[in-house]
Amino acid sequence: MAFNVRMSEETTVLRWTADAGSARSAALVMVRLCTVRQLRVAAPILFVVLTVVYAQGYDDTYSAATRWANAALNGAVYTAGFIVLGIVVTYVRMWRALRARLRPGSELTATWDDASVLFRQPLAEVRLPLVAIRRARRIGQWTGLQQRDTKAWSILPSSLVPDQEQARIGS
Repeated sequence: MAFNVRMSEETTVLRWTADAGSARSAALVMVRLCTVRQLRVAAPILFVVLTVVYAQGYDDTYSAATRWANAALNGAVYTAGFIVLGIVVTYVRMWRALRARLRPGSELTATWDDASVLFRQPLAEVRLPLVAIRRARRIGQWTGLQQRDTKAWSILPSSLVPDQEQARIGS
């Protein structure tokens, strides 16, 4: 499939302008897309490992039930701390990355045709064939696009991804 598909004169250019809170709200959505799914797997594993390690660390002064209860409590507290730290670090990293392209007043555009979409933003211009997009996920005012054969997500304002175009993605 050719990547340099010509846009027809009839294609519509969708426009969106960033405001002061755009980078923050986009970063929250990116955390949800990129982090929460991995934490659903990592958090229970970490909890079990920490609980076992803590239970083995107690001496025989306490009963087995008390040792396991204390170990589970410690495991839960440290797992919760790990989750919060992971979310905060990811949010800050995403926010820093997004604030350059989503400065207040920055304009993003999307032009859809039969086989591809052209996204323009302050720092880049990207044309994606629709067959290269694995799925689209709308979260609030943002839509995440995931390319085939990758776990990475790109995020765009939902107003640049109309419902009829989102329905065509991944099909």
